[in-house]
Amino acid sequence: MSEPTEDLEDLYEEAPCGYLSLAADGQIVRMNRTLGRWLGRSPESLLGQPLHDIVGFGGRIAFETHLAPLLRLQKKVNEVALDIVTHDGTRIPVIANVAEKRDEQGTHLFTRFTFLKAEERRTYERKLQASLAQAKDAYEVEQEVGVLREQFIAVLGHDLRNPLAALQSAFRLLDKEQALSERG
Repeated sequence: MSEPTEDLEDLYEEAPCGYLSLAADGQIVRMNRTLGRWLGRSPESLLGQPLHDIVGFGGRIAFETHLAPLLRLQKKVNEVALDIVTHDGTRIPVIANVAEKRDEQGTHLFTRFTFLKAEERRTYERKLQASLAQAKDAYEVEQEVGVLREQFIAVLGHDLRNPLAALQSAFRLLDKEQALSERG
């Protein structure tokens, strides 16, 4: 029996991640079926369209201001959080790894994206951020309680010292009076 061979075209098309290639002008030139399914569109329907058609507004800004300049400098960028947008406007959180393909002369040919769904990761991150915010709030409340406790103890100490001082003065007067009456 012969060993099965991996079908590389099927591996690309049915990978557990989305693949996308942009031409140097930013137009989609290839997309795998997995990404097409996530978007609710056929890959062919997006050929020639700009990346902006499938990423959210924040992703567009991130691409223009952060991702594209870093790609020019580093040729790749890993673990960029983006949202891709389905045909009905639903946002899917993804983590993107992006790399540029250049020829021997350094001319930019393609920008290749690998998208990994990140719904669970984003949910976990949101829960962590909420927990951090709760911990900060609890810490601030405890700080305020500590300050109030210190103020209460200071006031209590002051209020207790005043009657004691009056009693001490009274005892001193009584002692003086008794000493005078014994003399005289």
